[in-house]
Amino acid sequence: MQTIDISNLIDQHAHNNAAKPAIIFPDQQQTFTYKQLYDQVITLAGYFQANNFSNSKLAMYLPNSPEQICIYLACFKTATTVIPLNYRYKAAEIIHVLDHCDAQYLIAHEEKLDEINQIDFSQTNIKTIYIVGDDHARHPASFINFATCLAHSNNFDPSFPKTNDLTVVFYTSGSTGEPKGVMHSTETTASVFVNAIDAVSLNQHSKFLLCESASHMGTFLSSFSNLAIGGTTILLKTFTCESYLAAISKYKPTLIIALVPKFIELINHPNTSKVDFSLLKICYTGGNKVPESLQQRFKKLTGVPLCQGYGMTEAGHVTINPNPPTEKYHSIGKAVKHVQIKLVDHNQNEVGINEDGEMWVKSSANMIGYWQNPQATAENLVDGWLRTGDLVSLDADGYYWFKARIKQIIIRGGSNIVPQEVEEVFYQHPSVKAVGVVGIADPTFGEVPKAYVVLKSQQPITAEELIAFVRQKIAAYKVPEIIEIINELPLTAVGKLDRKALTKLANK
Repeated sequence: MQTIDISNLIDQHAHNNAAKPAIIFPDQQQTFTYKQLYDQVITLAGYFQANNFSNSKLAMYLPNSPEQICIYLACFKTATTVIPLNYRYKAAEIIHVLDHCDAQYLIAHEEKLDEINQIDFSQTNIKTIYIVGDDHARHPASFINFATCLAHSNNFDPSFPKTNDLTVVFYTSGSTGEPKGVMHSTETTASVFVNAIDAVSLNQHSKFLLCESASHMGTFLSSFSNLAIGGTTILLKTFTCESYLAAISKYKPTLIIALVPKFIELINHPNTSKVDFSLLKICYTGGNKVPESLQQRFKKLTGVPLCQGYGMTEAGHVTINPNPPTEKYHSIGKAVKHVQIKLVDHNQNEVGINEDGEMWVKSSANMIGYWQNPQATAENLVDGWLRTGDLVSLDADGYYWFKARIKQIIIRGGSNIVPQEVEEVFYQHPSVKAVGVVGIADPTFGEVPKAYVVLKSQQPITAEELIAFVRQKIAAYKVPEIIEIINELPLTAVGKLDRKALTKLANK
C-alpha cells in the first residue's frame, strides 16, 4: 500500500515541479504554483511553531480560500489539530463545537464577524483569535489580523517533537442528533488520501474541479489527495451554476465531484447544454441515493457519465464505480482498494448475494473514534469494523447497491418502504425538480409516507396528478398519503437532503 507523509504533502512537487499550478481559486482570481503554496505553508508553519500552536488545537471558520488550504497544510507540518467549522454555522453552533473540542486558537473570516461578535470567548478555551480579511476597521482590537502570520520571518524547524497524533476533527452535520466530532489521526488521514488517489485514479495530470466546502471530508480528501499526487485542483468558494460552468469552460477539468443537488441544478440550467464537457473523463456524485433519471439526463446533456461512489466522514472513500464505467454505473460501485466490506443482518450474520444487509467497513482510513464520546465510538466501531447504518446489497459481479439509511426506512403496517425508491419514481416526472419522502405518524398503520415536492418553474401540476402518476409505478402501500408542494427542500450543513428537518415539518 502506498504511503503519504502528510507533514510533507507537497514538498517534493514544490522542488520538482515548482512552476506547476497546484491550486486555483477562481473566485479570488488567484493561482498558486507548488512553489508558491509551499513557501506560504512554510512561513505559516514557522509562525505556528514560534507561537506554540504545535500539539494544540486550532478551529478554522473559513470559506474555500488560499488561507484555508495553507492552514490545513501548516497544521499537518506542526502537529496542530485542525477543527474545520462549517461555514454555514451560526453563533450558537460555533459555541457548541468550541465548547466540545477545547480548541485554543480560532481563525475566522471577517465575513462572519456578525456571528463571531456574539460569542463570549471568555467562556471557552480560545486564547487567540485571528481574522482573515482586509476591512481592518471592522476587526475588534483584541483580534489579530491573519496577514501578520504570513509576514512572519522565523524559520520552520521540522525536527521538533511531535506529541500529538490527532490530525483533524470533523463535526458531522448532526442529521440524527447533535454533531459528533469525527477524529482522524496522522495515519488514518494519510490512508484517506491514499484511498482517494486509488478510488478516482488521480495522477499528476488530473485537473480536479471542486465546489463543496473543504471544511467537510469530501472536498478535504479530494483537494489534498490531488495535491499529494501532483495534480491541479480548482476550488470554487461557492457554487452557482454560472460560476461552475464558467470554470469547466476555462480550466478544462478532467474530473468533477459534487453532491446530488448541484447536478439537479445543472441539468435544469439553460447554459449547461452550451458548455463543452469533452475533456471530462468522468463525474462523480454521492451523499444520497442518486436517481437514475438524473444520471440519464446528465449523460444525455453532457455526454459524460455521472457515476456514484460511497464515502463517509468516518472512513473516506469506501466504494467507487470504475473509470471507464460499466453498465452498472447506477450502483455505488465496487470496494475501493484496501477497503474491506461485509453486509450483515440484525444478528450480525453476513447475508448472501443480492440480500440486503447493513454495510460494515474495515480500513486503515477508518476514524479513531468520536471526540469525547466513548459511547458512540463503542457503538460504531466494533472489532475494527465501522458500522455505517446503511442498507446495501452486493451482486454477483461485486457491485454494491445502496438501498436506504436504516433509520430512514418507513414501516407502514409492518411493510418497509425505502424513501429513495419512492423519490426515484417522482424524478421520472418531467415537472419534478426535487423531492423528499419521509414518514408521518398514522393511527392505523403506525407510519405512512409523505412527499415534499419542488416543481420546475412554469410546469404546474397538482398533487393529485402526481399521486396518480406515482400510483402507476409502485405498489399502493408505497404511494405517499400526502404530497405537499414547496419552494425548496431543506438541506443539511453539507448540502444533503435534510430528512430530519423534513420529518419535523411533516409531524408538526
